[in-house]
Amino acid sequence: MPAAPDAENVPDEIPMTYFVTNSNSVVENVSDKVSMNYYDENKKIFFQTYQTALGKIWISANSDAVVGLNFQLNINSVVGLQSIHSKNFINRETALIRETFHQLSEYLEGKRKNFNLPTAPRGTDFQKKVWNELKKIPYGEVRSYKKIAESIGNPKACRAVGSANNKNPIAVIIPCHRVIGTKGQLIGYAGGLERKKLLLDLEKSALQT
Repeated sequence: MPAAPDAENVPDEIPMTYFVTNSNSVVENVSDKVSMNYYDENKKIFFQTYQTALGKIWISANSDAVVGLNFQLNINSVVGLQSIHSKNFINRETALIRETFHQLSEYLEGKRKNFNLPTAPRGTDFQKKVWNELKKIPYGEVRSYKKIAESIGNPKACRAVGSANNKNPIAVIIPCHRVIGTKGQLIGYAGGLERKKLLLDLEKSALQT
């Protein structure tokens, strides 16, 4: 894989070999090579807004990885203590952001089941452990908060798992919408339960076609 472009000089075009092109492959390769534990506070953050079937979204990325996909601009989850007016927070569509939107659009059209993108969410070690577990939930399937807690070896941490799920900074790509209550109820989605239902219904419908 080519080296990621320097943060000080992000090109408008990144060679498409930077991305894995098989939309049906398991999410590993590129996204797993960019550690979920990596987040550089000093890198410039670029962002762009788009209108989608989910409503208005913000996609944020540094030169190496996607750091945010939000239904509302959540500065705490995307850029930490950096101000939206900081010189390190720039409204600009980079090639990585554009590719992220392209893959999201394919997903929303039922044409893509997995994302092949480098990700670097900002969070605690516990939150990253939960988010890594969320990435293992197959398309069209769901897991309970209790099951996720058990999967990370902390069966009593259901409430903490719910909190981490709610603070996921990269919606859809890290599929926190696939986590439901023990009795199958839709609860605890930062993007709103209507969006959560829409995403689950979309995946269920795509699997039936």
